[in-house]
Amino acid sequence: PFMASEQAAAVEEGREQGKEIASQKDFMTISIESATGSMDLLESAMAAANEMLPSRADDDKRAGKMFISHGPNTLCLICHVPEEHHTTATAEDWMKAVLSGIGGEMISAGATEAKGEVSRGDASQPFLLPDGSKKDKAETVGFEATKKSVEWLRERQLFPPKEEEGDDDWEAGDVEW
Repeated sequence: PFMASEQAAAVEEGREQGKEIASQKDFMTISIESATGSMDLLESAMAAANEMLPSRADDDKRAGKMFISHGPNTLCLICHVPEEHHTTATAEDWMKAVLSGIGGEMISAGATEAKGEVSRGDASQPFLLPDGSKKDKAETVGFEATKKSVEWLRERQLFPPKEEEGDDDWEAGDVEW
């Protein structure tokens, strides 16, 4: 149950991200603010982004992407891994890796697309992470998800390595939050 204007905003943000991603070869983890923690809106943004991607060229690989959106009590995640990357990464494996660090549940899983969600009963309850820590905001859990995503991608050489120890420039680079 969302308004047409919310749907239009999610589709537009997805298209904008799709245009930016189209020129990338590295995998990306991106926050989609307009989806406001709604899986339906996040799916719309991902579909719009995928429409903007070029068709596969023989010597070029399209980037994989994870979209994350938070609302007051929910963090939704969806990832898309193009077929040409399946020998290195699948959407299911990527989502499992991220969810292992933040808890939550796998909603659907496949080689090309996977969806996950972390939720709490209401705003009076904290988000409980697998390491025992508690987070009060879905946005904070989203940041943890982004860090876990980048860590997993770097292990597979699908995200640029840190240039030097203590370099956290990835937050302002390929990761948008």
